[in-house]
Amino acid sequence: MASSDNNNMEIELYRPSQVGETDAANPTNAENPTNSTNANSANAAELSTTISDNENADADSTTGWKWKWPKVRNPAGKKASILLDVKTDVIQDINNRLGKQTLERFRESCFGAYLHYPRSQVPATVMHLMLRQQVIKEGAVEDELWFLVGDTFVRFSKYEYALVTGLRFGPTNFDPNADNEIRKDEVYRKFIDPHNKFSKKGAKYTFVLNLFNNPPKELRRSKERESLLKIAKVLFVHGFLVAIDTRYRIANWVWSLVENENEWETFPCGAYSFQILMYRMKNAKVKAGDKDNYHIYGFSHAFLSFYFRVCTWFGGYTNVEAKTQVRPATAFKAAMSYKVIERVLEFFRFSGVNG
Repeated sequence: MASSDNNNMEIELYRPSQVGETDAANPTNAENPTNSTNANSANAAELSTTISDNENADADSTTGWKWKWPKVRNPAGKKASILLDVKTDVIQDINNRLGKQTLERFRESCFGAYLHYPRSQVPATVMHLMLRQQVIKEGAVEDELWFLVGDTFVRFSKYEYALVTGLRFGPTNFDPNADNEIRKDEVYRKFIDPHNKFSKKGAKYTFVLNLFNNPPKELRRSKERESLLKIAKVLFVHGFLVAIDTRYRIANWVWSLVENENEWETFPCGAYSFQILMYRMKNAKVKAGDKDNYHIYGFSHAFLSFYFRVCTWFGGYTNVEAKTQVRPATAFKAAMSYKVIERVLEFFRFSGVNG
């Protein structure tokens, strides 16, 4: 991890306030929430609190909560037009394209455990149904969301995200919001830019992925294995972890960061990817989701895995279905989707990414 001197910063993305202000004030826990034994563990353990039996109220002053989306909590059961942008196929592409030695280099990197991530498309409708369970809870802080399942509040914050993913949080010397100029001798200028004739403002994910899977002659040379490895890392971050729409160009900061292996390994990708996911979940068009398309960027599978893990929806639906605040259709669709998500759960349980 980068040293905690005065030049370190917490990354900023969607708002002027800094990410992880609590961590910055507590260097012991700033390195990585998954390694903390006191404050962070206590926070992560407080995943739920029980509420009173006032189940039919949209808002109640005595319990200090209300539904965020009360008008979409009807049993109409329309199919939501929601898209999750996590591209699991890129994992298989990396496994297939990189040679044995280069693949081992990727495996030894900070994202190596994810090479075993299951190739499966998690049903996006489940994400929509879960977002419908979101509540506005008194005393909640800015970087956390609360959901009501049965008679239990469930929190999702950076602590839960870190526990599930094992991704790094904390300070960094690298600023993704700075003007990160790409030099001529770096992989983007050497191999991506010359073939990207459609735009000089940057290359889209789909273009880079196609170049990676069908590399030009100069990129297939054995001496360029390092360059192919860098492209694989960029594709992983943009397509899988940050998971932004393929119509967007890969940001310059990713190309710049991948050129410095030490900064790449110590960059708090957990904080960065969590911010993107949190922003999209907070601003999701859930109200219009029954008729309009909306995207959830970021590593949404981490949220789904956490949600399915802590909520007792599987192995005992009776208690959940009995609660008026959880529609039977929600539990049914969740059960149907569990066979798909179970593979993702098994990955997080046994891969070692979360310790």
